[in-house]
Amino acid sequence: MKQLKVIAATAILILGVLGTADARYLLDEYFGVDLSVNASTGRFNMPWTPIRGSMVHEDWRTDGDSQAPDPGPRYYLSEVFDIEALYLDINKQTNEIVYSIVTSMPPTGFNQVPWYPGYVFRAGDIRFNIGSNMYVVGTFGSTFGNLYYNPTMIYTDAHRGFGSRGNPILAPGSTAMASPAMTFSYGEYLRDNGSHLVENGYYTYVMEGRISLATLGGDVNTASMTLGMSCNNDLATVTTTAIPEPGTLTLIGFGLAGLYGATRKRKKH
Repeated sequence: MKQLKVIAATAILILGVLGTADARYLLDEYFGVDLSVNASTGRFNMPWTPIRGSMVHEDWRTDGDSQAPDPGPRYYLSEVFDIEALYLDINKQTNEIVYSIVTSMPPTGFNQVPWYPGYVFRAGDIRFNIGSNMYVVGTFGSTFGNLYYNPTMIYTDAHRGFGSRGNPILAPGSTAMASPAMTFSYGEYLRDNGSHLVENGYYTYVMEGRISLATLGGDVNTASMTLGMSCNNDLATVTTTAIPEPGTLTLIGFGLAGLYGATRKRKKH
């Protein structure tokens, strides 16, 4: 009886671990990245590598770095146009794409910034390329949180001389997909105690979500995600390939079999 109780308790524990819902941020609970800032330098002190999926880290400096994107080394504002990191995974157990994007922004987010009166500061909409198809998650205004299939993209910032290299966003009047199976959120990344996470003088924000593979056309094995900030030269793309994983019941079966075998071995001794 004691042996059965131990096995049952183990099964409950395994099911509990596998069934635990993600906490406040997919960045933490799914990708295993816990953001923190060094108190002395004011910079992120990260191991940016996720526990699953793929990522790209693009943390531009703002202290005169000659490689900094627009507005470049002449401005301390480069951080406002900064993509910190992109994360992407194809989860074959839950049949969905999971993603998270870390950015540095002022509290006004994707709206106008006070130092450029009338200038609309925006990230480009989030683009997913799957085979020959493109799916776009809207990030601003009436497009926020909607999914678009092979939409027309336009470019802003032409008035600043960037032309077609400008910020790629959904064309006005784009038609969203009807009732896609997905989630999307954009908001400030807060510490566990609710305080701001300030890096290099700017608040930290995350955009993240899930999209069902069925919504994306079925069996997806390779996908890429792109985000281009403002003038589209602070540009980041991450690509991931699905990795087959054992089913949940198989994992539980192996765990119980191992525990049972170990119990029998101890009894023989």
